[in-house]
Amino acid sequence: MTAGLATSLSVVGTPAQAGRAMFCTIEGLAIDGYDPVSYFSTQGPRRGRRDISVMWKGAIWRFATPKHRDMFELNPWALAPRYGAYCAYAMSQGILVPGSPRVWHLVNGRLYLTQDVEAHERWRKDMVSHIAKADVNWPAILLTERS
Repeated sequence: MTAGLATSLSVVGTPAQAGRAMFCTIEGLAIDGYDPVSYFSTQGPRRGRRDISVMWKGAIWRFATPKHRDMFELNPWALAPRYGAYCAYAMSQGILVPGSPRVWHLVNGRLYLTQDVEAHERWRKDMVSHIAKADVNWPAILLTERS
């Protein structure tokens, strides 16, 4: 398990496409421009470059290196944050709240974002249970947002 924390950050996000909650974006940019592949490296999260990006699922994804972009394109579902980059803790409570790319956790090779340090601490207390609840809530919330 790997975790990352930063200072509390209030992020205002919107679904990647109007009326759709597949991926949380800020002005069309997924995870605030952070390279999703970098979370899985020893260096940790890094900002992606504007000139190394792809459009996927209605969002622009940026990468620090062409290699990271290529890795993402081969298997984006494995590298993109779970629950559409929304807060994993809030999702476990049945609530749709943007996740912060600065407050994250890797669990069993999957990337989870939380909205702030407080949500992250709550998440860490019982991750297994929160993941199980969020896994159930995500499809229902996604369908509700698409209606």
